[in-house]
Amino acid sequence: MALVDLERQALVLERERLDLLEKQLDLQKKAIEYALEVAARAVAILQPDADDQIKAMLIQILLPTLLHGQTIKGLELVLPPTPRNEKHQQEQPE
Repeated sequence: MALVDLERQALVLERERLDLLEKQLDLQKKAIEYALEVAARAVAILQPDADDQIKAMLIQILLPTLLHGQTIKGLELVLPPTPRNEKHQQEQPE
């Protein structure tokens, strides 16, 4: 009986973990969409007469900069903490 209860608890915890992961991924997706929108607006303002190919290249150049902070935070959420990561997190205030 105790084994069944433990398995049931493990299943509940796994569902909760998956729900949280789904929410984190949804937030990351929204951040990417927002960064893409910001990059497109910036290019439209700065280079309104550029052709579509040039605009696409400029957006690709801007995206890494816009996503950098979000990507680092996203990696911290996905990757398990290591002694090096924990030390780095302690040194940098949020």
